[in-house]
Parts: sequence; structure tokens; C-alpha cells
Amino acid sequence: MSKRTSRGTILLEPDRTLSERDTVHLIGIGGAGMSAIARVLLQRGHRVSGCDLRDTAALRELEQEGAQVYVGHDSAHLEGATLVVVTSAAPPDHPEVRAAHRLGIPVWHRGAMLRALTAGHRCIAVAGIHGKTTTTALIVLLLQAAGLDPSFILGGNVPELGGNGHAGRGPTFVLEADEYDRTFLALRPDVAVVTNVEWEHVDCYPSPEAIHRAFGEWISLVPPEGRVYLCRDDPGAWRLPRPQARVVGYGLHPEAEWCAVELEILPESTTFAALRNGIPYGRFCLRLPGEHNVRNALAALAVAADEGVEQDTSRAVLERFRGVARRFQPVGEADGVTLVDDYAHHPSEIQATLRAARQRYPGRRLVAVFQPHTFSRTRAFAREMGAALQEADLALVTQVYAARESDPGDITGAEVVAAVPEGASFCPTFDRAARWLLPRLRRGDVLITMGAGDVTTFGPRLLETLRLTEKAAGQGPLAWIAARWGGKLTWGAPLAHYTTWRVGGPADLLLIARDVDELEAAVLLAQAATVPWRVLGRGSNVLVADEGFRGVVVLNRSRGIRWEVEHDRATLVVASGEPLARLARQTAAQGWAGLEWAAGIPGTVGGAVAGNAGAFGQAIGERVEWVLLLEANGSRRQMPGSEMGFEYRSSRLRHPSAREVVLEVALRLERGETPVLLERIAEQARWRQEHQPRGASAGCVFRNPPGDFAGRLLDEAGLKGLAIGAAQISTRHANFILNRGGAHAAEIWQLIQEARRAVRERSGIELELEIERLGEWPDLEPTSPSCGHADSACRRVEP
Repeated sequence: MSKRTSRGTILLEPDRTLSERDTVHLIGIGGAGMSAIARVLLQRGHRVSGCDLRDTAALRELEQEGAQVYVGHDSAHLEGATLVVVTSAAPPDHPEVRAAHRLGIPVWHRGAMLRALTAGHRCIAVAGIHGKTTTTALIVLLLQAAGLDPSFILGGNVPELGGNGHAGRGPTFVLEADEYDRTFLALRPDVAVVTNVEWEHVDCYPSPEAIHRAFGEWISLVPPEGRVYLCRDDPGAWRLPRPQARVVGYGLHPEAEWCAVELEILPESTTFAALRNGIPYGRFCLRLPGEHNVRNALAALAVAADEGVEQDTSRAVLERFRGVARRFQPVGEADGVTLVDDYAHHPSEIQATLRAARQRYPGRRLVAVFQPHTFSRTRAFAREMGAALQEADLALVTQVYAARESDPGDITGAEVVAAVPEGASFCPTFDRAARWLLPRLRRGDVLITMGAGDVTTFGPRLLETLRLTEKAAGQGPLAWIAARWGGKLTWGAPLAHYTTWRVGGPADLLLIARDVDELEAAVLLAQAATVPWRVLGRGSNVLVADEGFRGVVVLNRSRGIRWEVEHDRATLVVASGEPLARLARQTAAQGWAGLEWAAGIPGTVGGAVAGNAGAFGQAIGERVEWVLLLEANGSRRQMPGSEMGFEYRSSRLRHPSAREVVLEVALRLERGETPVLLERIAEQARWRQEHQPRGASAGCVFRNPPGDFAGRLLDEAGLKGLAIGAAQISTRHANFILNRGGAHAAEIWQLIQEARRAVRERSGIELELEIERLGEWPDLEPTSPSCGHADSACRRVEP
């Protein structure tokens, strides 16, 4: 059997036996399957060469074992080769394949080589969409413990076996049977195990029925005297057409011939009793978490028992087995975070891995980092992958790992994120993933990287960073925050640079949030470190103390606007750090009405919502559809505008107990005529120029009392022009206090107190502040962990 390419033939079955004189060249020798073949060939005395695209540790190890390895592909690599072996990943126009055809060197598919290697041996092959590497490894260990020294080929490394391939002295050859591209149909197994059958490899199996037929054809290759072990719990495996060989069912199903019962699931182990045809066979302890591993162990027990392995031998092997590399493999622990790596890339595997993590780490928060593998698989299973990730408490998805495929341009990891019911984040690159994760990881978290691509390198990189943050924690909580923060920051930043009054001392640490995710991250970091913190927008209604702020100030520079338009109405979803005045001008220029009144307010959207900013008889609360809030517990909540408690220059966010931070705001707009809207803005700007002073100020300092205007009361009290130091009450509008250059916050505060006293004595009215104080003030409690927005400007303009 063979398949034709544009340049020649690739044999799917061997056309001859292997000769001791054969020199074998393996294309893609660094892969898990091909490196195992190389080891078996080397141990049998063959000369072996091979190439791969990248230089890896696997290539260096094979080189030390005697293989001639090359990085890159070149026809010169074939010198001396009598046989070339390829996988399905090698394209037909591969330069070394073309050269082999030109030179008359036979080209075998990997399946043909496996058939040749197992010829003359008792072949035990394990197939299935999940669990075949663990099951195969256990069978090998059980046979080794019984002194049978089998040959084996695995798709992963098992430390206890010393590698993924071995040429044993015994008559048995144990290997994984790879269903991809129907490779396993080249084998002639005497014993076959099927762990499960699901639709997978959609690039070569167009439907679930197609892959089911392939598995049925594979088990039909077992001779009548052989045995086929099918997982009784898996519908796909159990409904395979019955072959001529004897079928043995295994699993947790009560009707299984080999049945696991009395499971005791503990964090460090799972124990179970095995029944054989209803008769107790023994009790076993497995150090691997998850029911799926109980099934894998049961399959290995059944095969080993029929191969003559004693139950006591099997018990000892299972108890000391620590698993296969990249199968729930511990990576390390640092800064209170435990990292684990797993090969899971199919929805069922993702779900099984996360459920196993719940068993292994009960009560701890699970953080999943998932890298989808291949575009075809992601396109077919994005919805199922997203559903499986719901098992995690926090999920992040990276870009798709292409593997053998080229990017079709219509599928990304974002498709998976969209399918996660409780939400997840899409970070295309590992650098962005690290920046997103570090502020959100907490002590006690378990982070699991999952995927069949290079996501396995992410965990060790993140571990090194966590070791640095752990070290930084010894220098204090602010140093820890800075180490975890992946964005821009400034130590001791003078807050006068970030307020419209141009006064205020330094913040211990200033974090600059450039998008909504960074804003959320900064707040979560400060909360985790239990340090005082505050979100600062444009600083237009805040008076910062001359002594500054002891703690973390988060400068909200988050940007982002997206439109949802329907006919003559639109919902505008805006990041809370967007400048309100600029937004008002932009929407008017595009013919959308509703925010013209805000064109002169210098605050941010988030601050405007917190204080229900308004002018010319309108307020932003009238336009709010919903607000996306970061709550005190770190979760996001979309709150309808009707529940925001909007009042005159206030909202629920102004309550002393409020701990929410505005992330995004949805605003309702309607169609208008651009010239009319722009003229309205110009008219309001002219009014401001005539009635409001220019210069550094925070806008209106006091709220208007019911039925009156603060400016009128201040004017009647004779306060216009009153100055203390460089701070002065405006001669044009008494509700404005100006910094004439070099004013101190203490001077402004003295002026505010004097103005309140004067109005109280003349009118009997106690003016309430429109602005708020921030930082170290003698008459305020020491800065404590808090939240909110010190942000927007004058909320009302007096007509």
C-alpha cells in the first residue's frame, strides 16, 4: 500500500524487511514519535540520521546516542541513506523527499517503519483519542517488572523508562497506535487496546463516522487468537463493530469484565478495587489524579494479567508510577503559585485535566492557560473547548498553534474565548499572556498550561518571573506590585502633573493603565498586596495633599470605543479612561447626539459616571445603558444604568462604602445633524468663555444646594478675588478656585474652609464639596485601602 505524491511514492506499508545494513534517515527526527523510532533503530545497530526544523534538546540527546542530526532540510543530508522515513506532516514537495525519489531511495511512511520494527514480535498496541501514552507506559512498566523486557515506542517521555523508545530482548513490542492519517492501519497487533473514540483530527477524518470506521477497521486486524480491550465506559469505543478476536471490556461500568469499584479519591492518590468477572482481583493505589487515569490503569492491569504478570507486581508498579512527561506534570512553585503542565488539547482532555486538578488541589483556584492546537481542530471544536474551560476559575487562551497547518486566516484563539460561558481572555502571545496573568495570580493558585504545542515552554518562563516577584516581596508590598506589574510605572510620581489644579505631592507608586485589562490588573494587584490605592483619571475634581499619597495610584488611561448601531440609535461602549470632552466632540462630528453638553468637561468617562457629571441641564446618568464594574471581590459585573443610583452629581459609586471601579460604560445615543450638533457645542463653548475663568482649577468646588447656586452664595458673601498664597477665588465665577502659579494644596484647602465659613455665617447654608480630597491630610484618617475614581470636572455649569 502506498500513496502517490507529485514527485514519487511514499510507502504506507514496508516493501521489504529491515536489513542490519540499512542506514535510516528520519525527516522530523526531533518529534516524539520519530525520536522513539530512532532510539529503537540505534539500539538494534542501525546507522541513523535525521533532520528537524529547530534545534532542540531531543536532537542533542539523539546525537549523544549516536545519531547524525541536522537542523534544517537539505538533500545533502541523505548521503549514505538506504531508507527515508517521513510522517504525515512532511509535505510532498519536501526537498529531502524529492531528493530521495530522485536518488531511488525508498521512502516509507512512519506507519510502515513501525510495521517493520514490530515484525516477528508479539505486538501490543494501544489506540484512543486520549490516554494512550499513559496506558502504554503502564503496560511497559508492568511487563518490565515481570522481567519480560519488552521493546516499546511511546509518544511521550517516562522518567522511569529512561526514554520514549527501547529495543528490548523480550518477544513483546508495546507501542502507541496513532490514529492520525490512519497510521495505525499499517500495524498488525496481536493485542489491541482502545481507550476511547471521539471525533478528532478533522483534517483527515471529515466526520465522527469516518474516525469510528477507522478504529473498527483497526481492531479487525487483530487475529482470532488475539484480544481487544475496549473501554466499557466510552460509548465510542464500546460500540465499535466486534472483531474476530475476543473482546474484553474494562472501566467503571458495572458490566465491564474488568471493573474498578470502591474508588477513594484523595488529593495525593486514588485507590480502587479491581474486579475480574465480578471476582475481587485486588486493591490498588494510583498516584495520578482523575477517574480517567483509573481507567488507564485498569486497562494496563487487564493486559498485564493476561500476559502473565502477577497482581502483587502490578500493585507495586502502579503505586510508584508518577506519570508521563506533559501529562499533569508539576513544573514548580513560586510566590505561592503552583504550576502544572498538561498535553490536553481536545475538549474531553481539557475537561478531564481540570477535573483531575480539582481532585489533586481541592479548594484552590484553578487558572487555565490553553493553547489551541491546529486550525482545523479549533474550527471544529471551539465551542466544546470553551465549554471545557469553564471547569477553571480563570481562563486564558493563546493564539492557535499551527503545527502542520498553514494559517487560513479565519480562526483564532478568540473563537474559543467567545465560547467560554463565564468568560475568558485572549492573549495571542506568551508575552501578553504573562503580562495579563501576573497581576491576577494569587497565593494558592494552581496554574495549568494545556496544549500540544509550545505552550509547555510558558510555564517554566512564568515560574522564573514568579521567583523574581517572590524575591521582591521581601522588599515590601510595593516592590512586589512593581515586580508583578507588566506595564508602565513611576516611583514617587508628583501627582501635581496629573491633576487640573496642578497641586499635590508624590504617590509612592504610580501605575499607568493603558487599557481596561491593565486597569483591572492594577487594582487587583493593589488589593492583593493590601496597600492603599486609588484610581485617578484626569484629576479634574480632586485636591491632592502636598504630602502626596502613601500607596498606589492607578492612572486610568484606558482607551477603547466600540459601536453597536441599529438604524437611528446607537450604543457606544467606552473604556472608562476615555476623555469625556473628546468623546463628545467625536460623536457630534459623526452625527450622533446626546453628549454635546460634555464637550467642555475635562474628566474621563469613568469619573463622569461615578459623579453623574452634567451641564446645561443634562447629566451622563441619563445616557447610561450599563456600567461594567470591577467589584471588590475581583469579579466583573455588568450593572444596568437603572441600578446605578444616579442623583444630582452622585451615584452609588460615591457612597463611602463603595468599592467598585468602572471599567467600561455603555451610552445611548441617537442620530442628529452634524452641523446642528457642532454649533451647539460651539455655543456652549462661547458661554463657558464668557462665564468661567481660565487657569488651573478643578471646576466647580461646591455642589449647588437645593434651589440655589453655590456661586451666587459665594458671591454674596464677598468672596470673589479672595486669595491665600497663590490660591484665589475667581473674580469671574466664585465657585472656581484658581492656582495662579505655585499654589499649595494646603492653601487651596484653607480657602475652601474660609469660603464655607463665610457662606455659613451669612446664609446659614453648609456648602457641600463637589471636589474630593486625596492623600495625607491631617484631619483625615490615614490613607487606607480604597477604590473609586478621583476624576471628572465641574458637574454643572450655572446658566
